[in-house]
Amino acid sequence: MRPDDERYFARIEERLDEAFEVAEAAKAQGKDPEPEIEIPVARDMADRVENILGIDGVAERVRELEGEMSREEAALELVTDFVEGTVGEYDSRAGKVEGAVRTAVALLTEGVVAAPIEGIDRVELLENDDGSEFINVYYAGPIRSAGGTAQALSVLVADYARSLLGIDEYHARTEEVERYAEEIALYDKETGLQYTPKDKESKFIAKHLPVMLDGEATGDEEVSGFRDLERVDTNSARGGMCLVAAEGIALKAPKIQRYTRELDEVDWPWLQDLIDGTIGADADVENDAADAENASADADAESDTVDADDGGVPSDVDGGDGSEPDGPPRPEPSQKFLRDLIAGRPVFTHPSEPGGFRLRYGRARNHGFATGGVHPATMHIVDDFLAAGTQIKTERPGKAHGVVPVDSIDGPTVKLANGEVRRIDDPEEAREIRNGVEEILDLGEYLVNYGEFVENNHPLAPASYVSEWWIQELDAAGADVQALSDDPHVDLEHPDPETALSWATTYDCPLHPEYTYLWHDVSVAAFEALADAVADDDPQTAQFAATSLQSLGGPVVEDRLLDRV
Repeated sequence: MRPDDERYFARIEERLDEAFEVAEAAKAQGKDPEPEIEIPVARDMADRVENILGIDGVAERVRELEGEMSREEAALELVTDFVEGTVGEYDSRAGKVEGAVRTAVALLTEGVVAAPIEGIDRVELLENDDGSEFINVYYAGPIRSAGGTAQALSVLVADYARSLLGIDEYHARTEEVERYAEEIALYDKETGLQYTPKDKESKFIAKHLPVMLDGEATGDEEVSGFRDLERVDTNSARGGMCLVAAEGIALKAPKIQRYTRELDEVDWPWLQDLIDGTIGADADVENDAADAENASADADAESDTVDADDGGVPSDVDGGDGSEPDGPPRPEPSQKFLRDLIAGRPVFTHPSEPGGFRLRYGRARNHGFATGGVHPATMHIVDDFLAAGTQIKTERPGKAHGVVPVDSIDGPTVKLANGEVRRIDDPEEAREIRNGVEEILDLGEYLVNYGEFVENNHPLAPASYVSEWWIQELDAAGADVQALSDDPHVDLEHPDPETALSWATTYDCPLHPEYTYLWHDVSVAAFEALADAVADDDPQTAQFAATSLQSLGGPVVEDRLLDRV
């Protein structure tokens, strides 16, 4: 720390001590209910965690672990300390589990919200039908402030502690499994959830969770079925339990899987089925067949086999001759981000559809956590619905991003009322022509940091072929990329057509991405039709081919090609 910073913080502490002296003098007069100052002093996050919980020894241990691992890993490491008794003083096994769970939530929320003390009511031991004991975690409504990741990790911490203490798993009764599904749907109707799992997902989670999720009633309306259960205290929706099951386990399954794989004592193989959306696959086939005959089938029914998370991978992407495609497998389109769509909110693109945002990996200087870069021209073209700081739900990798403007990526491609096709990379030009836009052919690139995929434990999706990739291939082909980069007369990112063709011919490398266009969105048959039309050197035939290509489902990349040729 710089000397100036040290003096700054030292001055803050001096003024704090002075304020405490004044407060102590006031308290000494005996006019307040409490004779001592009730606000504990915390100099860092570890102090906040210890003070909010009142567990001695936590702060010192947190400081030891902070420099060695992430907070999630530290929360799991602390479980061993609680079980062995090196942190906290508990006489019962339930107390040790409760201490570990509260500390994990406090650590993940940095000790600044009420979730660790008010969101977890208690932890107790109950009996299965076979007489064995299991852990029951009793959640309350304020657990909402912890967020989905901390909620889900609290369940994992409870299970990890259960395993270390030798306590058996929770074996849910059939009526309890059904009750979970009905209750989550009721809570969503009454209060609302960020993510509402389908009934089959709720039942799947309830059936496989090794600890019981319980909680106090938070609503007035009662469930209509599966009432008066022996191990459930209320007939109303238990808000804390619903939040942890839906926004925690169901929504954050990919992130939790990262940590279950690292723990030998914990095994949650069922998470993969939840992530892949392969729950009850056989039943889904029958349901999909019935839905095909029902004209009112909605988007959720169409995506039953993949939308539990956007990490599913198809077995055959191309579908042409049944052979496996070259390159890495492509994640399936996910409908999940379109669930609970509110009237009036714009949908910029449907899942993985041509013409939507094209993924580009990278980071701009204004990027932060959970942010996505959009070209400023795109913001204007979509009538400024997108602005800096706008939060949008995304197909992948996470549930949402904050929009930041980035002008170094590809802008949108539009078709004007006069038939002209342009790619707009200048925000001022976008403002000038946006009233004359007939169709948005391509929204441009969407810049996402690689770390977002790592944080969400999401498989990497194929991205645009951009200049960064092309430069590496040019280097591998034998070109002196460093010399070309140093040459003030050479533009590696935006070369003119003649230079791009010269490089491709000289070094036998791919054509620069500036001139490869969006061929991925064009079928082979459509491409052949366009090639024949161009070969005939007949503008009318070529224009007819381009119009025909539009009807084949791709964006009007063909018009853009004709405009460049």
